[in-house]
Amino acid sequence: MQLTADCTLVASGYLGFGISDPWDGHAYLLASGSEAVLIDTGAGRAPEQLLARVRTALEGRTLVGILVTHGHVDHSGGTADLAGGLGAPVFASALTAQRLAVADEEAIGLPEARRKGVYPADQVLRAVAGVEVAERIAVGSVVVHAVPTPGHSADHTAYLAELPSARALFSGDLVFAQGRTAVLDTPDTDEVAYLRSLRAVDELGVAQLFPDTGPSRSVRVTSTSGQPSRPTRRAGDRRDSSHDRARRAPGARHGRGDRHRGGDQRCAPRGGSPCRGGAAHQGRARRRPHRFRSRRSGRWCRGGPLGGGDRRARGRSRGRHPRRSRRPRQQRGRHRAARPSRAARRRRRLPRRHAGRESRRRDPVQRAAAARHMIAAGGGVIVSTASVLAHTAAPAAAVYSATKAGLLGFTRSAALELAPHGIRVLTVSPGDIDTPSSVAPPSPPDQRAVRTPAAGRRGHPEEIGAVVRFLLSADAGYLTGTDILVDGGFLLS
Repeated sequence: MQLTADCTLVASGYLGFGISDPWDGHAYLLASGSEAVLIDTGAGRAPEQLLARVRTALEGRTLVGILVTHGHVDHSGGTADLAGGLGAPVFASALTAQRLAVADEEAIGLPEARRKGVYPADQVLRAVAGVEVAERIAVGSVVVHAVPTPGHSADHTAYLAELPSARALFSGDLVFAQGRTAVLDTPDTDEVAYLRSLRAVDELGVAQLFPDTGPSRSVRVTSTSGQPSRPTRRAGDRRDSSHDRARRAPGARHGRGDRHRGGDQRCAPRGGSPCRGGAAHQGRARRRPHRFRSRRSGRWCRGGPLGGGDRRARGRSRGRHPRRSRRPRQQRGRHRAARPSRAARRRRRLPRRHAGRESRRRDPVQRAAAARHMIAAGGGVIVSTASVLAHTAAPAAAVYSATKAGLLGFTRSAALELAPHGIRVLTVSPGDIDTPSSVAPPSPPDQRAVRTPAAGRRGHPEEIGAVVRFLLSADAGYLTGTDILVDGGFLLS
């Protein structure tokens, strides 16, 4: 999968795009001129397939090395086979090299992961000899720098590449798209070191992010404060506020109470001490940046001071009461971040004695979009998808089983409520079906169930579709409020 002019995705399992073995993490081939480098090697469960994909993506280039971000088996399990098949040296951190040299499965938490069903019981880590430690690797005209980023694991390393198009970070499992992280329950996971690594990466000015799970992103890495970094102003955006223009003009005044001082753009309210300036830009009281993310809507908004600042000082200078401006600007008039819906405002106006009646009348079943249209049409059929786990117990699947069992209860209640309107409500409970989302069973009990149905195989989506078509037809007109098991005899085994 060609991602950019320089980078090709050669492996991705069920947590990504599903183009290779389900237990593979992402593996990237970074090319520059006549040379290329491979970053991570997957779980090593289908080495021949991955070798073929790498050779195809090389297109005659020379593979100068294999970079390993850390020792977890979904990133390093195929290193031995790929290094032998491609004849390329392996580069990693000193701790990763030590673990790969002796195939230290305990250090990477593989036995516990197998026990919990994260990996199949036959997943192993093969030893890799001669792993080299390097801080920088030249790939054609591109230099790849190793950036130590412990936290997700003690040996974690990200790789920073100065590509012709932009500065790219191959982050491994440090950070994923939209700023997501992966803090594991393993002995070498260190949350404090993780935070330090995230802060260090945030200062690198990365424009392209290539994580080892999920989609790649061509945006700046999310800041460590928990909020996305401030977006770059684009053509077509609203004009700069007076505050923004003043910040770029040293010595210029802005507002009525704040003033920039000298070339360092530090400011102070009238009669007050200087604030810290910069993006935080504070006056006498705490200030909200003029461009911020709304807590209510999640959108980027423009705002003013939060409970004071120069407005409070100006209010005192004009003889106003200082408490008058404490209400956030976003909650006044047209500047409110979000307005309650009409239904919410109507519920607020209802007397307390009518609240229960209104709640009962506007039941969630009646608010369903399909049910409203079917009631107006005089009838219909609603078929939901449950699961065989709604009828049995499975360790490590309590939430999933409870959700599907709750769907069965909802179906029975909805069937009673909607029957007077000529609407039938049913569910279908599939067993293990061969779909892209079911390539990696979530727990060991599910893995055993997949291999031991009475039918001796996985089901197919077409078989579920045939049952749904029957339930929607007039031939099933006497069925409602029930669940149809399509499990290949799973409950019999």
